[in-house]
Amino acid sequence: MLPPAVREMPYRSLRGIPKQLYAWRVALAGSLVVVCAAALLLHHAAGLPVGLVRDSLLVFILFTLFLMYWSPPVFLDRGPGPANAVTLIRAALVVPISVVALQPLAMDATAVVGLMALAVFAVTLDVVDGALARRTGRASAFGARFDMEVDAWL
Repeated sequence: MLPPAVREMPYRSLRGIPKQLYAWRVALAGSLVVVCAAALLLHHAAGLPVGLVRDSLLVFILFTLFLMYWSPPVFLDRGPGPANAVTLIRAALVVPISVVALQPLAMDATAVVGLMALAVFAVTLDVVDGALARRTGRASAFGARFDMEVDAWL
């Protein structure tokens, strides 16, 4: 049996994804820059393969489509809010970390330090998003779940 939060979700359609992409456009643009910058930083500074950038972008695009599918319809009018944008940026930081974790690479100390720096920055932003949601009055069940899922991903 499905949990109550899942049962109460409205029916989703793939046709709603373009509208959600438009509602999230600013947060998506910022997080796309973050995922590219993080992957390129790991590639150049730590000497990880260039495929890391490609794989990070692919994983982020798939994650974004999933997120747009499950975004509440209320975001079409009000947008996702600043706290969800911060959580999306955290997700963009986590993507290159998870891509590296899934690829068996011989990493030197520089790569490990780079991964740790990204993880510490993502955890630091975790403190910001909940407080920002409460301060702006945009706290929601979706935002809390989104935050918890990104925490678990990290």
